[in-house]
Amino acid sequence: MTIGAAADHGGYELKQYLVASLREAGYHVVDFGNHRLQPDDDYPDFVIPLARAVAAGKMDRGIAVCGSGVGVCVTANKIAGVRACLIHETFSAHQGVEDDDLNLMCLGGRVVGLADAWELVRTFLAASFKGEKRFRRRLAKVAALEVFSPVNGAQQSVTCPGGRPISGCVPETLKADAYAGSPAPHEPTEREAIEAWENEGDPN
Repeated sequence: MTIGAAADHGGYELKQYLVASLREAGYHVVDFGNHRLQPDDDYPDFVIPLARAVAAGKMDRGIAVCGSGVGVCVTANKIAGVRACLIHETFSAHQGVEDDDLNLMCLGGRVVGLADAWELVRTFLAASFKGEKRFRRRLAKVAALEVFSPVNGAQQSVTCPGGRPISGCVPETLKADAYAGSPAPHEPTEREAIEAWENEGDPN
């Protein structure tokens, strides 16, 4: 597993601890910074490159830390293909992956202690997406927002990195067009995207 980590000054100490612990445990870790304690730094400068790498499949999972974890979570979720969540207890650390295909964990360096954070990270990394139809159906509706939401009055078009669907949650009828990078003759609306999934998937 290749794990990406990023933090600003508020999460620097915890990020350093987690990076060292992950490497000692045998994970390949890419540290996106900050690489020094800089009290006036800005978390988007480090979280955006991390989130883009996770969305592109260059990182298997991501860990982002700021003082509360809120800022890094807001930032990471602005990147299409990222499913980030602020995690401070073990149930969500695994359930978020199993049901919602969480791929980036956010932590608060001023909220959670070192030992607790390490337990949360281990739980997060040990979990796997279950891939059940009901989970994929729900994720399809979320993914449709990234592809078909209006941006400045126009439809935004997002290509899933590597031409692959996000955890297989996008309907087959949409994969080739919206997610493989080739423009569709007719760009489906968000409602059409959801209906396409519902017609293919398990309604339960």
